Order: sequence, then C-alpha cells, then structure tokens
Amino acid sequence: MSARRWGCLALILVPIVAVFLLVKIPQWINNARLEGLRERVTDYPLPAQTEVAEYDDGDTAFGLLGGNSDHCDYRVRLTLQTTLADEEIHRYYDAARVPGVDGGGAALLQVWFADRAAGERGPRLFILEAFDSTSPGMDLRCH
Repeated sequence: MSARRWGCLALILVPIVAVFLLVKIPQWINNARLEGLRERVTDYPLPAQTEVAEYDDGDTAFGLLGGNSDHCDYRVRLTLQTTLADEEIHRYYDAARVPGVDGGGAALLQVWFADRAAGERGPRLFILEAFDSTSPGMDLRCH
C-alpha cells in the first residue's frame, strides 16, 4: 500500500477509534467501580447461621442502573438464607459499613425477606442489596 493510501485510511480510522474510546473509556471506568463494589459486598462477612442461598450458582445480580444526568447509580444484590431472626439480620446490616463505589462513604445496605407460609420452618431467604451513586462523568448510560 502506498503512503497516500495509508494516510487516507488513517484519516478515516483515527476519528472512529477516537469516538469509540471517548464513549467506552467512561463505561469501562464505571464498570470497574461496579465490580469493586460487588467484590466488597461479596467479601463482607456474613452473619452467623447465614449463607448464600442453595439455588444460587455463586453469581450475584449487579448492575449499573443509569441515572438522570446528575448521577450514576450502582446496585449489587445477593440472595442469602439464614436461620436467624429478621431483627438480628436487620441489626447486623444496619451496623455494617461496606465502602461505596468510590471507596469513600459507605454503600446503602437494605434487606428484604421472602414471605413465609404459616408454620414453615428452616432457613429463610432474604435479599441483601447494596446501593451507591456517583457523578455521571462522561458515561452516556448515566445521562
């Protein structure tokens, strides 16, 4: 290929690659923030008599929720089971401090219990959700 053809090809490809990187780099950064939050939540010690739900394959539901141009929301959810009372689980996670997306403040932790049939015994399922927000930066998913 001649130098002129290489120059023309570069004039076409360089702007395309630049726009691609301009869009993808902020997404990669926020994906890494989300992955860090997921790791901190899953590494946090579980309360006594509590474990990952039996049907769970070890994966957690987690995602970048988007935003409305002034923030970017992140959520990590774990399905757990316990033999402890609801109040004990609530107390444990009310006192828990999991660093948020930027590692600064703590993520908001919430717990939801599955309804139980009358007289049902054994481990009880619940969902632990960690939520945090950051500024949107250049990530188009947050705008």
